[in-house]
Amino acid sequence: MATAVRAGMKRVDEDKGASHERPPPPKKARIHATANPVKHALLRQYYPEIVSLRHYLISKLPSASRLRRKKIASIGSEEPRSSADFRGDLERQLCHLLDTTVVGLQHSQLPAADDNVRREEWTKFSQRGDESYVTLSGGLSDALFSQAEIVDFVVWLLFSQQGSNTTWPKHLLCDGFRRNATHAATSAIPGLLSMYPNHHVQALKKSPWPELLMLLGKSGESIMIDLLVDGAMFTPIQAGLDNMYQLSGVPLSELSPAQSQLSKALLPGTVPQRPLSDITFVRSRMMYARAALNTRGLVLFGFRHIHVLNRCPLPGMTMLGTVESGIPSKFEDSTRKLLMSGLRRKSGGKDYRRSTQIAQQPPQPTVTFETITDLATPVAHVSAFCQAVLAKLIPDDFWGSGSSRRSNKQLVMTKVHHFVKLRRFESLSLSEVASGLKVTDIGWLAPPGLKSQKTSLTDMNKRLEILNEFLYYVFDSLLIPLLRSNFYVTESSVHRYKLFFFRHDIWRYVAEPAMAELKATMFEEVKLDHARRILENRKLGFSQVRLLPKQISMRPITNLRRRAAPIGNKKMLGLSINSILGPVYSALKLEKELDPSKLGASMFSVPDVYRRLNAFKNSLGDTPGKLYFVKLDVKAAFDTIPQDAVLKLMQDVTTQDRYKLLKHVEIKAGHVGGVHKPTRRWQAVAICEHDKTPFLDRVESQLAPTKRHTIFIDNVMQRSEDRRKLLSLMTTHIEQNLVKLGKKYYRQKNGIPQGSVLSSTLCNYFYADLELQHLSFLSGQDCMLSRLIDDFLLITTDVRKARRFVKVMHKGFPDYGVSISPAKTLVNFEMEIDGGSVARLPDGEKFPYCGTLIDCKTLAIGKDRGHIKDTVTSNGLTVEFGYQSGHNFMRKTLNAFKIQSHIMFYDTVHNSPRTVYSNLFESFTETATKMLAYAKCLGPNQRPAPRMVIRTISKVIDVAWVLLTSKTRRARFPDYRCELSKHQVVWLALHAVRKAVARKQSAYHDVLEWIAREIRKLQFKKEIRDVGMLQTFEDVAS
Repeated sequence: MATAVRAGMKRVDEDKGASHERPPPPKKARIHATANPVKHALLRQYYPEIVSLRHYLISKLPSASRLRRKKIASIGSEEPRSSADFRGDLERQLCHLLDTTVVGLQHSQLPAADDNVRREEWTKFSQRGDESYVTLSGGLSDALFSQAEIVDFVVWLLFSQQGSNTTWPKHLLCDGFRRNATHAATSAIPGLLSMYPNHHVQALKKSPWPELLMLLGKSGESIMIDLLVDGAMFTPIQAGLDNMYQLSGVPLSELSPAQSQLSKALLPGTVPQRPLSDITFVRSRMMYARAALNTRGLVLFGFRHIHVLNRCPLPGMTMLGTVESGIPSKFEDSTRKLLMSGLRRKSGGKDYRRSTQIAQQPPQPTVTFETITDLATPVAHVSAFCQAVLAKLIPDDFWGSGSSRRSNKQLVMTKVHHFVKLRRFESLSLSEVASGLKVTDIGWLAPPGLKSQKTSLTDMNKRLEILNEFLYYVFDSLLIPLLRSNFYVTESSVHRYKLFFFRHDIWRYVAEPAMAELKATMFEEVKLDHARRILENRKLGFSQVRLLPKQISMRPITNLRRRAAPIGNKKMLGLSINSILGPVYSALKLEKELDPSKLGASMFSVPDVYRRLNAFKNSLGDTPGKLYFVKLDVKAAFDTIPQDAVLKLMQDVTTQDRYKLLKHVEIKAGHVGGVHKPTRRWQAVAICEHDKTPFLDRVESQLAPTKRHTIFIDNVMQRSEDRRKLLSLMTTHIEQNLVKLGKKYYRQKNGIPQGSVLSSTLCNYFYADLELQHLSFLSGQDCMLSRLIDDFLLITTDVRKARRFVKVMHKGFPDYGVSISPAKTLVNFEMEIDGGSVARLPDGEKFPYCGTLIDCKTLAIGKDRGHIKDTVTSNGLTVEFGYQSGHNFMRKTLNAFKIQSHIMFYDTVHNSPRTVYSNLFESFTETATKMLAYAKCLGPNQRPAPRMVIRTISKVIDVAWVLLTSKTRRARFPDYRCELSKHQVVWLALHAVRKAVARKQSAYHDVLEWIAREIRKLQFKKEIRDVGMLQTFEDVAS
């Protein structure tokens, strides 16, 4: 049986032989009449129309080309005759290409005149006549040549449309090409020079694209040109979940989701209007502000001198309001003497001067506090202060007349209170502030001659525009500067996202001693002229340090991600220190992949504990015997690493003479439903200089396996870095780390910079060398040594090795700057050192390590929920108060469970069934607790109804079941098993939610009734009614 591909290859010219072809059978539907839209949430935000490549080609073929349309539609519908059938393999490739390739299209249609110009340009470029396409009668060789020429023409055409501009077109096919008229003769494309190989161009010239061009016949060249110029193509990636790779078109990273969505409704030349819900106040501007000081070094409260109300005072602010203000300054002393003498005569000679001096020097109060955050001003007081100031600044007439004046003012002041009490990452939009205001009663918004007339639509829109600008000014230019000038706003290391407002004088009282100690121990001052010369002669800038309140101390936080203006150029921001160090980090990451053994016992995340414990448990067999645990913590690890020693070690770690750096973009969908904008991240990868692996192969094997709903966009530009240059940059970063404190510069004299992108990697390599030199006695099969940065964990069957490890580590290693904190050392056996006993874990309890609990007998893993210091659940939430509150409520609840769904807690092979039941029940309980706390934070009109809560609980159960037992998870982790039934998951979830909701029975009466009904249904299921299983579940739930 002849396939569509064979028919396409045998056919010489469709149009010349169209009269001899038979029409399709009348019983079959017309293939081209069926729409074939592609559903893809992420691409839908960028392109109004998304179709498969097959549907695109069928829609572009002329209406007279019925057989061509039928052939393209039928490709893949017939089975090959044999497994060795070459044409059958080719047809499968074409079918896969047509069905899996997605084409993104804009609604803008090319005018007919421009279309004719494009055809004329193609004729000139190919140097053929109008009939010279000869319908590809030369077979596959001509098709290969024609497809390659089409791709080259598209590159040339895109550069021609760009004009004489020095920049190259923003198109994937143009990457790697540059204009170069002098070398035009040596280039395949006239006037262009290929600087880097373009993988997109190469892929479009290879099979099966030439064969596809043959199938299109006479119109193939025009269709292919339009596809490459106007469309964007995406191909699927097998690794990961729903990942794609952009093959051609304008890079997705250059498009804006909002613009593509609004382009459908706008007329040409119309400026798109941002919805008020997208305009949010930049609350981060009120954080970490420095106090303004007067000439005596005291805090100066009120608006800064640069504020518009201080630079342009109102006329009423300069009028003479008191008698004293009218006294000339040269008579001020004599006036005071006359007043004092008059007072003494009337009071019988009492001396007022002495009492005045006493009143001017009140005794300093003694400040006592248990935690530093106790000194913060309560949020209610801060809100009352801000409302009082704004009420004084803004006249009441601004809010309207009559009864609307009070209601409008009260609404805005309520939003001011809401703005102040928001948590760290919560936001307030202009839409929320303006909602509910009565605009027609605000007199100053009405035109002078139209106050008594009926309001028209255009008039109302203009009033709303002016009012919105005024409201934005109140919050952005009055409220935020007011908070900055009077309070130091910061979070703490204990209370998660809760913000604390310290008066500037109080903050200086607690911060200055901590900063002075920091300067004395970690930094040394650098003269201003010397610091400026250093900064002028290098790319690395300076960092800044802020203090984060802990219980009764301060934790220094160094910001190396902040972009600063270069010396001598304040108009534009330079790269951050971490961005400049990106090539060094990429090179070290490559070295980690080439030789992981140099990292010793290092772990890079908490889930790595599961892999280590699983492998160690399998090596011990069925009868491991008693296990001995040791946990140690290094004091101030980053601040005590010797700089010379770590730099010398890095000389041996870097093995390549040169490193090739590649960049690509990863665009990830916000969440299901596409309400949030996609996230766009540039990623850099270092490879060996002679590595020729194509980017798509690297995506399949290395980048995509752990990604979900991500689109990868390659950048063909490459950069080669010399090893000595990278080491020099690292040396400068470590030895000359400049920090600006106030107006002075300091150099870090000890340790490596905290907050640096290199810090964790340097620490891992350095302590791995310590393990190799001094802890080699732990390399046997009876020991498992793990380390997460500076937290050591040893599990062994030999108590002597455990004791020796504790003794060796407590002695310290001065060459490595290592000293152990005795208060953080923990063992599960009796031991004394230096005459004191080491803290021991009580019998029967699980061993805590980095947020996990490890069973000392079975090595089963649970989550340590007791280490959370902040018991207020709402402090760890980020509530969205805007529109779609019900959708956001469900999404946040689902995310609360997803972050607890790691495989180490639910693996029934590594953990016992009872441990898995307990972990799952606790996860559901924490999820339900966060769900209720989130609902409580919402306003009365936004809180979810009982039906919404029931839907959310049901959705969490479904998502939990899919996550725990999905085939994707088992494919990524072959040893993972979760032998739980759906009914068991539902049973645990319902009991956990009932436990959390039972304390709020009046508000969730309908939810509790629904839970009771569902539990009664489950009692008759086989997995539940077993006496032993039921007793286990009830024990876990209790």
